[in-house]
Amino acid sequence: MISVPTFFRVISLQVHQFERELDRLRARQKTEMEQKLKQMMADEKRLLKHIKDKHHGDLKTFISDQKAAYKAAKNQFKKVCAFSEKFST
Repeated sequence: MISVPTFFRVISLQVHQFERELDRLRARQKTEMEQKLKQMMADEKRLLKHIKDKHHGDLKTFISDQKAAYKAAKNQFKKVCAFSEKFST
């Protein structure tokens, strides 16, 4: 049978080992969480840039299409006006 002081020493040693292991795991978890956060922030930044670039490209295409449609409608209107002038005189 183990004496009481030896028993408490063994328990104290086990508690100390447990605390060291817990501290090591906490430090590792903190490092992993910091790395994940850093990666997520980089991913978010990349996604926002992609969305911004996509919207910019879509806007340019839309404006170009609208200008072309306006020009076509303007030319059509000129033709109609010229055609109606011929027959109204």
